Amino acid sequence: MICRDRQPRHLAPPLRYLLLQLIQLAALRSAMLHEKRETRHRYRLLHERNTKLQWLAYTDPLTQVANRHRIEQVLKAELAIASRNDTPLALLLFDVDHFKSINDTHGHETGDRVLHRVAQEALSQLRDSDHLGRWGGEEFVVVAPGCDLPQAHELACRLCHDLTQCHIEPIGQVTASFGVAVYQPGDTSRKLVQRADRAMYRAKRAGRACVRTQEAYE
Repeated sequence: MICRDRQPRHLAPPLRYLLLQLIQLAALRSAMLHEKRETRHRYRLLHERNTKLQWLAYTDPLTQVANRHRIEQVLKAELAIASRNDTPLALLLFDVDHFKSINDTHGHETGDRVLHRVAQEALSQLRDSDHLGRWGGEEFVVVAPGCDLPQAHELACRLCHDLTQCHIEPIGQVTASFGVAVYQPGDTSRKLVQRADRAMYRAKRAGRACVRTQEAYE
């Protein structure tokens, strides 16, 4: 009330000193609150930038699914869980059929559109616990925790069938060949991928647009 009074008045030295201290305290608190808001703003910006950098580091920019580095990390982590808990784990490896001829005939822009569409179609059919990544070129991998061989085969057949219903102009029908492998005790990620890869190439030799699983003796 004294500070807001428009009429000049004499203040005793102790009161002037007290008011000066209050003003200084208020100014300091105001500065601290401003700095706190600025710190929160800077932290939020830093968090957003770190999130974006992490997304860029882990995501294939063309297909918007996990890149090779990230899906390898996921596979190793899921293998460790399967080994520790003795739970099933499946790996699906699939390759877009005749992709080179798509690029050669229609151009790389169309080929890129095909890869993006295939990835998004596959992603829409997976569970939240499944992981889809681009393995390289026109190859994709699905890491499916909790799936045994019959379940993984069924999943691959569903994905394979759904892709045959996918028409992309000006190409028309797009198909893929699938190889399926499941975790076995002592597996490394390399061994599991190799079995899925061999199964996928058997699907290619069988006429493409189909599913093959790992051999019993592998």
